Amino acid sequence: EREGEALHLQGNLAARQGDRNTAMNYWQDALRLAEENNNNTLAIQLRCDIAQARKVNGDYKAALDDYERALVMLSHNDHAPTRGLVLSNAATLYTEMGDVETAQAFYRESIEIARATQDQHAESLRIGNLGWFYALTGRPQLAIGELEHALRLSRQLDNTLMVAVQTNNLARTYYQLEDYETARTLYKQSVA
Repeated sequence: EREGEALHLQGNLAARQGDRNTAMNYWQDALRLAEENNNNTLAIQLRCDIAQARKVNGDYKAALDDYERALVMLSHNDHAPTRGLVLSNAATLYTEMGDVETAQAFYRESIEIARATQDQHAESLRIGNLGWFYALTGRPQLAIGELEHALRLSRQLDNTLMVAVQTNNLARTYYQLEDYETARTLYKQSVA
């Protein structure tokens, strides 16, 4: 079990260094060990990592397959943070694939889980993702409300990176509304 966790971490390190092939090899080995040892939580997390890497490589079909396997595995796992992670990650893929209804349901449930587990970092990230989802699906007014909420949470957490990302997404949403002055101001804040 510890070997599987170590391989997972090595895969994460390789992914952060930009070596997705090595990361996938580590994650596949870790997944095999997790499944052999019935470590459902680790197996689910690994499926998400593998799916994300496949999505980045443009292999949406394989990514969707991994997310769907992770979702099925959730029926045997009552670990709320893991469920929130899977739903949040899968929602981004469903957004990119144009399945708006599934994506919105997954975003909302993942936010509810973050609130229930009092994980403000996850809540801020997921609310920001929901806001960006609204912007992408032509609902900028809804997007602004969610992005401003996420921005407030990120500022409370003193998470500079999330503040920059959410400010940038807010700027893009105002740009979408053709409010160029507000967008310009927000872009400058994001860069700062």
